[in-house]
This record gives sequence, C-alpha cells and structure tokens, in this order.
Amino acid sequence: MKTSRILTLLAVLLLAFCLAAPAASADAAVVRVSSAQELLAAIAPDTVIELEPGQYNLSQAIDGAPRRAGTWLRYESCWEGAEAVVHDLDSLTLRGLGDVEIVVEPRAADVLRFEYCSNVTVENITLGHTIEPGVCTGDVLEFAACSSVTLSAVDLYGCGTYGVVASNSRDLSVENSTIRECSYGLMDLNGCSGVSFVNCDLRDCGGYNSLNVFQSGVTFDGCRFEGNSGLWGFLSQVEGNSLRFNGCSFGAWESAQVAALTSAYGELSFDENCSYAEQTRGDTVTVTNAEEFFNAIPPGATVFLQPGRYDLGAWIAETWAAQGESWNAHHPYVRLQECYDGVEAVVTGADGLNIIGLGRDRGETELVVEARYADVLGFVNCSEVALANLTLGHTDGGDCSGAVVYFENVGSAVLTNLDLYGCGMNGIDSYESGPLTMRGSTIRECSAGPVYRYGGWGEYSFEDCVFTGSDGGFTFWECPGASFLRCVFGATEYASIAYDAAMSFQDCWY
Repeated sequence: MKTSRILTLLAVLLLAFCLAAPAASADAAVVRVSSAQELLAAIAPDTVIELEPGQYNLSQAIDGAPRRAGTWLRYESCWEGAEAVVHDLDSLTLRGLGDVEIVVEPRAADVLRFEYCSNVTVENITLGHTIEPGVCTGDVLEFAACSSVTLSAVDLYGCGTYGVVASNSRDLSVENSTIRECSYGLMDLNGCSGVSFVNCDLRDCGGYNSLNVFQSGVTFDGCRFEGNSGLWGFLSQVEGNSLRFNGCSFGAWESAQVAALTSAYGELSFDENCSYAEQTRGDTVTVTNAEEFFNAIPPGATVFLQPGRYDLGAWIAETWAAQGESWNAHHPYVRLQECYDGVEAVVTGADGLNIIGLGRDRGETELVVEARYADVLGFVNCSEVALANLTLGHTDGGDCSGAVVYFENVGSAVLTNLDLYGCGMNGIDSYESGPLTMRGSTIRECSAGPVYRYGGWGEYSFEDCVFTGSDGGFTFWECPGASFLRCVFGATEYASIAYDAAMSFQDCWY
C-alpha cells in the first residue's frame, strides 16, 4: 500500500508539472541563435528559439532582404524602413538565455508583429526602439487575430507608441513584465478577451490614453501603475469593456484619474486590496462646502468633493459683500468678480487641477449658482484641467449670459461623467483654448446651445455624451472641428453641425 501511495503521488506531481509547462509542444524543435539573421531564419511552427545574450537589431538584418522571408515571415515597408511580421503559425517560443534585447530602428516599425498565430510565448527578453522616445507610429509588440499568447519577464520600452497592441485576439497573458516610456500609452486593445496582466510594472508612459481599451475584457492582478500621464486620461472608455483591478497600486496621476472612474462606472472593478497615492499631482484635499472648495485650489491640486449640494453663488455673494477685493489679494488662484446680476468666481493659473465628486453618481455632487449672468465655474490661463463626476448648473431659469463651464486660454481639459444644465447660455463656453475631451457626460437645456467655441487649437473630442433639450446648437468659430463617438443628439443640436465637414461622427444617434 505504501508503494502504491508513493506511485500515486508521483503521478499527481508529474501531471501538475505537465499542466504548468510552457505551451510549446513535445515535438518542438529547439534552435539556439546568436544573431538577428539567425533569429529571423529560425521562425517556424513548433519551434523554441533560444537567444544567446546580446542585442538583436532586426532592422539591420531586414535591410536589403527580400520582402517575403519565408513561409511564416514577411517584411513590410514602413516609413524609414521595414518591419518583421510573423504570421499563420502555431507554437513558437522566443526565450532569452540571459541579457537579451531585440530592437528596431525605424520609429514607424513594430519591433515584432504577429498575425493569425497561436500558442506564442516571448520570455526573458527586452524589446524596444533604438530611437529615443518622441514622435513615432510603431508599437513594441502587436498581435492581430492571435490566441494563447504569453509574455513572461519581458521589458517593453519606447519610443514605441504602445507597449502591447492587440486586436481581435484572445487569451493574452502578460506576467512579471514591464512596459515603460512609450509615447502614446501603455497598451491598445480592441476586441480582445481573456487578457490578463499579472505582477507587472506599467510606468512612465505618456501621450493620450494610458489604457486605450475598446470592447475588451482585461484583468490586472498585483500590477503597479506609476509615473504615467496622458492628454486624454487613464482610460479611453468604459462602456463595452470589462476591466478588473485586483491588488494593484496607483501613483499620483493615476490615483486622481482612478478616483473619478471608481465612482462613475459599474463596468470597472477595483478590489479592496488596491492602493492609491496619498498625494495626487500635488496637494490632495477632501471638501464638504463652498468655502473649503475655493480655499483648496492651488496648481497641481486634486480636490475631492464629498456628496452634497454646493451653493457656490451664495458663498461668493456673502464673501464679496464682506471682504471684496481683499479676499482676492489673499487667494492668487481664485478671483471673485462682479457680473451683471451678481458675482462669479474664476480659477486662474491653477495648472494641473483636478476637481472630482466622490458620490457614486454624478448627481450626488452638485455645484450651483443663482446669478444668471455668472459662470458656474470659470477657468482662465490654466492647463491640464480635469473635472469628473459632477453636476453643474444655474438655479434660476430665463435669459442669461453665463456659461456652465467657461474656459479662456486653457491649455487642455478632460471632462468625465458630468451633467451640465441650463439656464447656462452654453454648457461649455471656450475662448482661445486648447483641446478638450469629454466622456460619459450630458449637456442639456441650455439657452443658447451645448458648446460655444471661438478660436484656439486642438480638436474637441466627445465620447458617450448626450446633447439634448437646448434652445440652440453647437457653435464653432475659427477653430478646429470636433469628433463624436457614440453620442446622442437632440434635433436642434444635431442640425447645427450635421453638414459641417469639420465634424466627424461614429456610431451616434440623432
């Protein structure tokens, strides 16, 4: 009996070892290489390629080679050179045996691209571009219509646009790896399922969206997000995705972005083991009333508003009556100023300011003014302004000239999960300002229209927004156009831009 138990235990251990083994088949050929030419020549199904330590410059190997390199490899021309495309094969492993780096030179080339492949493993390899981070259009690793892909102990760095790009692919696992210093963001996923990142460092990438994710399911377990930034935000969109963050940690900028996302959407999940930076882009403060709110606005601050109704207009009027210009003298980043029927507040010079409602729904945190000629919130001479998870509007109806949100010489703005309502003349009123991104928001019942823009630079982008019930439409003067993705328009709002060639529409409802 004792011998039988030992044999049974050995059988169980052998089965567990087999289940945990890499995806390469038992009949896979093992090829050891020491140059880029040998690496490219060895690419074939059912193959384990072991790379000796050193740098493998694929661009130098591809230069001058025929465009069709073999049954499963081709070279495609791109700006400044060519790139390698591995296609239509099953069971390929690239395994570094030490300090191994695969590089390309053209900024428009992917370091490696895989199409219609399955059971692909890349492990213990650093991959990137020889050009310093900057303008580029090539990715580090790209997968199109692939399945069962494992990236283990890889280091993916810029100037690639994204570290990992995948479309219409499934079962992509990235573990114990790093993505860093890419020019557009960390990853770009479209139509993918079963994607997981485990114990990864995802850091120091800039550009647009850190996570550019569409119609995909992704799980992050024990990952660390640090030092990233993006003109558009941490996440491209929420609708249509399933994103789970388990035991992850978030740096300063990421924490400010995540704070808005956690309270705004149900399609995201951040478990109780996630951790966030105590300070986000400067000072972090949580406020409960209008006085605390206006006193908490220096550059780089993240202001969290507890749920409730903030009567900004009443506090502004009382403070102006009691202190007048003396209040302004002691508050360099907020200016109180008279308007036709009252007093309004303008935030000025507060670069990198985040204003975020903490309620689970945007309606739980509302900012209001009564004066119809006052802007609810105005921003002048600022950059990188972010508003999230808030409702803003006027308590009085009728004729007005105040906007809900006003921008003048504002470098960039990101607005997420807002409800902007009249009688504000426009939901957004902008003069000589830069690009604006608005997501998951509503502009309704404004007396002149949802958006007025005069001058400025950079396009306006609207995703998953609703424009309805206003007395007028959009107005764009002497400025770039706008793009609308999955937006809903009332008849008046749509008629104002329906035939404007500077506007683009995708999956919108009219």
